[in-house]
Amino acid sequence: MRLQKFYYNPAVSSLLLPRPNTAVYIATWNAGTKTGKVYAYAIDPTSGFISKSTERIYNGFGKITDMTYKWSL
Repeated sequence: MRLQKFYYNPAVSSLLLPRPNTAVYIATWNAGTKTGKVYAYAIDPTSGFISKSTERIYNGFGKITDMTYKWSL
């Protein structure tokens, strides 16, 4: 599980990151089918509540060992 959070300079990262400090990503691995999935949820930064209605699922991965945001400049 990884929280998308601010990096070194909060002013710059708030301009570049989509929804900083409000998204949580959870990676899963299915050993039977040998496929990985990433689930993204919106999270309220003040209460910590994860909203199930904002779920996004990304398919087509292998085994996920670490996650980071890929900058597209």
